[in-house]
Amino acid sequence: MWCVSEPRVPGVYEDFLPMVVPELQRRGLFRKDYTDGTLRENLGLPIPQSGDWRKPAFPWSYKVKVA
Repeated sequence: MWCVSEPRVPGVYEDFLPMVVPELQRRGLFRKDYTDGTLRENLGLPIPQSGDWRKPAFPWSYKVKVA
């Protein structure tokens, strides 16, 4: 992973991206298209059922008693 940031120089991204992204795509290091499906599907997460938001995320945490 890499990050390029220089907020003080106007036009950095406009100059950088058109030259670098196509080269990364040519080398297979940057995607050309998005994958099909949703983020949830791509991560293999189950589809929540109606009303799941009402259930506690960590039910065991409610069983802890403070002395």
